[in-house]
Amino acid sequence: MKQRRLLSILTLTSISFIWGATFVLFYLNPGKKCGAQMYY
Repeated sequence: MKQRRLLSILTLTSISFIWGATFVLFYLNPGKKCGAQMYY
């Protein structure tokens, strides 16, 4: 039970971290840089 709870917490943390990083990248580098990195 403890392990499952820890796993869910880790999953939520990683998901929120990925979303935060993506948002920061798009917020700080709007335009060609992000587009080029995303598509190529």
